[in-house]
Amino acid sequence: MDPRLKGSQLPPIQMTSWPLSKALKDQEGFEELQTFYPGMGLVTNIKSAPETDIWLDHKYRVTNVLSQDTQKTSGKVSLRIEKNSQESGGEIQDISGFRKITHLLDPVRWLQGKYSIPKHAFLPWHQESWEAAWNKLQDPMNQAYIEALAAYAFSRLREADISPHYHYFYGSLCGKADTYSYNITDSYMSFRHARWFWTSQEKQLFKLSFDDTIDQEVKDAILKQPDQLEDSSDEGGSEEELTGLDCGQVDNQSLHSAGDSAFESASDKTDQTAEEEDEEENSDDDEDLEIFADIRKFPVMMIFTESSEGTMDDLLDDFEEVGSEPGTKQWEDTWKAWIFQIMAALSVGQTIFGFTHNDLHSNNVVWSKTDKKFLYYKMNSGILFKVPTYGKIFRIIDFGRSIFRINEHLFYSDDFKKGNDAAEQFNFGELYDSSEPEVYPNPSFDLCRFTVGIFESLFPESPPVKKGGKLLSDEPDLQIYETESALYNLLWTWLLCDDGHNVLMDPDGSERYPDFDLYKVITSQVHNAVPADQFEKDIFKSFRVKQAGNQKVYSLYC
Repeated sequence: MDPRLKGSQLPPIQMTSWPLSKALKDQEGFEELQTFYPGMGLVTNIKSAPETDIWLDHKYRVTNVLSQDTQKTSGKVSLRIEKNSQESGGEIQDISGFRKITHLLDPVRWLQGKYSIPKHAFLPWHQESWEAAWNKLQDPMNQAYIEALAAYAFSRLREADISPHYHYFYGSLCGKADTYSYNITDSYMSFRHARWFWTSQEKQLFKLSFDDTIDQEVKDAILKQPDQLEDSSDEGGSEEELTGLDCGQVDNQSLHSAGDSAFESASDKTDQTAEEEDEEENSDDDEDLEIFADIRKFPVMMIFTESSEGTMDDLLDDFEEVGSEPGTKQWEDTWKAWIFQIMAALSVGQTIFGFTHNDLHSNNVVWSKTDKKFLYYKMNSGILFKVPTYGKIFRIIDFGRSIFRINEHLFYSDDFKKGNDAAEQFNFGELYDSSEPEVYPNPSFDLCRFTVGIFESLFPESPPVKKGGKLLSDEPDLQIYETESALYNLLWTWLLCDDGHNVLMDPDGSERYPDFDLYKVITSQVHNAVPADQFEKDIFKSFRVKQAGNQKVYSLYC
């Protein structure tokens, strides 16, 4: 394990016993809510089933969801919160919050019939499918539990004013959603050719749904079963497994998401003449078409945090909000300062929690407006930085694939376990396979992955080559020289593997590592993007100052 990810010794986590408010228990769209989840047992002294709901020692706890746009998916909500103590009614506030709803069971495996839940807790049930569900629900490393625990931990940094770059956390709840809508847009075209996909719908394990604005003709086309279906024991549950499921638990639900390929598939079924007449209109519909699989009575985790105003991804093409355009000095200055905020957030997280996000991209960075013109940071060496905010403070979110430490406990998402979505990214500890090389969490991963997602938007055209500039990377048919943009030059170095080749693109400009291959390559081969190693580089010397006056100064913990 990289010594920079050893984490720090922290005070023991405390907990508060306090029952859920009636208003929270009666939250529309959910039932059987509780605060406990298995990950809690590793960081507290809980030795047996708690008699009442318990809360970790975050400053405020949620007591009511005052309003919500939807019950089925994550989104902004109006929250009532109070001081998290052994009494009720302290420091009550009504705020704009965010409720993330995430699954406790793998939705795809549910759709495939690989899970089932007993009708009655004390009666026998189909062993294989129930055992699979039980193991997932009881695993402390369940992705949902990891996200909830990380959201709590990083909120504590915010509460202690150690870092402004994480959200306030108000609690998390496990429960059953009346309807859980799982977006299958990207997978629909592969799913629809599998026999299990249609068999599971017949068994009422889930139901497809769309936005009401989608033409019925398009819906009918997408819902039409192909003439030829593929059987795959790897992808679907057996007929026996499906028959053994409690189908009464899963009935009607609504979905709304489908991507380009799904719409194209639907369009192929429609009348060609009408398609030509409405080509422009259908093109617009194509962008909005979404398909969801709705699952009834599905176990979920709700995570309550403060809300933000937008994502960094939105800013990449919102030049008005940024206040400048690509290729200008103002654009470079603005993004240099904003990226410094991301570096600062990661540096603190790595030192205190041994943290790697492992899926950091521009949609996992959000922003809020601020009246502060500058943020001040300090290195252990005493170097002081005064960094302009340009009106925005950025925060890192979505920790479902994070790896981090809280004292002696190492937490990692079960996504990294054998057979799951990210199974081949790491090979160490409990994830170790002796037939493969060891691969540990990498402190360079996050800045590299983050840069892959923003690089071409920040620089739609390469800046002019610097006169007498050095060679940044030398690959067959692709030589990259130092440019007049210091930001371009820095970000390019974050994209380089140990052998000097870049992870972003081939010489012809095409994507070099599609899909999950990118994650595996960065984890094992990129080591030039450790956040703590970037602050003293020349590009950030313009931020250095001698003193901060009476301003709050955040330690960079490096």
